[in-house]
Amino acid sequence: MVSTEDALNEIKRAEKRGDNENVITLCDDALVQLPPDARVYHHRAHANAILDRIPQAIESVTLAISLMPLEPSFRYFRGLWRIEFSEHDEALRDLQTAVELESKLGSTYYVGPARLLSAVALLYLSRFAEAETELLALRPHAKTFVAGKVWTSETIEEHAKARIRPA
Repeated sequence: MVSTEDALNEIKRAEKRGDNENVITLCDDALVQLPPDARVYHHRAHANAILDRIPQAIESVTLAISLMPLEPSFRYFRGLWRIEFSEHDEALRDLQTAVELESKLGSTYYVGPARLLSAVALLYLSRFAEAETELLALRPHAKTFVAGKVWTSETIEEHAKARIRPA
């Protein structure tokens, strides 16, 4: 039997080749043969997201969260994918949790990106004043790609001030 680390190394090699179908197969095999591992679920989630299988990506990262509930990146990515799947309330909860978890860790890596995505989710929820408030914590000219478009702090602010909910 291979170790979890050996399985992860093989998964990472498939990722580097861009072979996402194989990544999913390798992850599935590892999850059957080895003890559950949040990292394996996380790799499977990303492969599914790249293949535009958002429900499966959300399911896999949710399983990763069940094993490592204090990992902010898992909440960040589930929030991102929930926006893609039009689950805006749930996305906002995940993104806010990612920011809280980062603070508890003394880290800021996901704070800015999570706040930017939170502002986008708030626009979709027609919570325009809150979207503007979220922008105050961001650096100028921040940008992200979600829900099929590039969002900048400026375009979010324009939508919020004009009270325009994205289509």
